[in-house]
Amino acid sequence: AYVVADRECTSGELRRHCGERLPEYMIPASFTQLEAMPLTASGKTNRKALPAPEASMATGTAYAAPGNETEEKLVGIWQELLQRETVGIDDNFFELGGNSLLVLRMHKTLEQQQGGSLNVTDLFAYPTISKLAGYIQRESSATSASSRISVVPIQLPSQWMPADRRYRTGDYLRMPLSSSTVQYLEQLAELEGVDPGLPAIGVWIVMLAQTFRQSRYDLPICGFGGGASVVKLDLNEIGGFSELIAYLRSALLHEHTSNSNSLPVLANEQNPDSSIIPLLCGGTAPPVPEGWRPLADLTIVVQSTGFEWAIQVEYNAGKIRKDKIKDLMKDFPIWCRRMANERQSKEQSAVSQDVDAEQERKGPR
Repeated sequence: AYVVADRECTSGELRRHCGERLPEYMIPASFTQLEAMPLTASGKTNRKALPAPEASMATGTAYAAPGNETEEKLVGIWQELLQRETVGIDDNFFELGGNSLLVLRMHKTLEQQQGGSLNVTDLFAYPTISKLAGYIQRESSATSASSRISVVPIQLPSQWMPADRRYRTGDYLRMPLSSSTVQYLEQLAELEGVDPGLPAIGVWIVMLAQTFRQSRYDLPICGFGGGASVVKLDLNEIGGFSELIAYLRSALLHEHTSNSNSLPVLANEQNPDSSIIPLLCGGTAPPVPEGWRPLADLTIVVQSTGFEWAIQVEYNAGKIRKDKIKDLMKDFPIWCRRMANERQSKEQSAVSQDVDAEQERKGPR
């Protein structure tokens, strides 16, 4: 908005003035005060001659410096979002030019740092850094240590990291599965006596372990077995694919928590800049607990509608290169075929051994 007035105005009073007359989405993001409006030869406002909008108008609030670590972190986030060099802890986010879209971006950033303890409505309720920092500190104090679970992440090789390391999520890739791949999963499911979704998880677990050469890591899983849980994995302690499926079935059946509000907050405490938390989801609408998805750098959804199977991947493009995700998805059908063939060979070998043992028991005729 461009303003002409007989005195110097502040963005705070202009926002309040507009707020009494306009809905929130129509309130300008920034105000620029002019001595006079540029006019055309006919006396109308010359919009083309208006200067570029700026966000430097004073808010009317005296500057106050951050007094603790939480306030310092919030100041840094606001400076980046609002593109302002100076932000005081008593400044109002919306008077500085904040809007609903920037609130959502701030919410994602804070969810990653705070473990999903904030709601979007909290950011509207506490629009200054001092108030928001106080709320965060109170919530942190009220949250017991038992509500956090330290997740063993997957260490990311340098060749998987993009040049631009800024946090950026919401990048999706989707791949329908061919009928042959679905048949391999159904074959594995029949041999193990489980739903086909469970072998799909098993294949991903083996793939991730082999791809990143890490046999031990923790895997948050949602949508299988009716709830959500963090499954601790160590493939060195698991003897083959059948044992892995049996372990998963037991873990998801007995250790899941159906009430997502009581689920612990995921915490990556092992070099979060160079490691990722994977998240596996199943079903058409997996019940992902609030706060889990933003903390997962790699969310893999196994979708089955009855007519089509597909793999959908959401990934943090600030940590993982897109071409590497594509390669990972292309490998999934290959691993499904490999695991099905290996499992079928073991089954045939076991049947052959049973026949030989029976013949030895009966003896020669």
